[in-house]
Amino acid sequence: MRIDNKFNIGDHVYIITDPDQMMGIITAIIISSKDIIYQVSRDSVTERFFDFELSYDKDQLMTL
Repeated sequence: MRIDNKFNIGDHVYIITDPDQMMGIITAIIISSKDIIYQVSRDSVTERFFDFELSYDKDQLMTL
């Protein structure tokens, strides 16, 4: 099996839909038979996202 993950544990990312654009860190990668889900920790809160919900780049327009 080959797994093509877009992000790695320890990467700093932003959640695309977050209006505050707070940086998070990938703390786990969950792999199922269909999906790859990334666990992101920010300010003692941990949430799970798909790769299309995350970005390495901060969206400056969201903070306006």
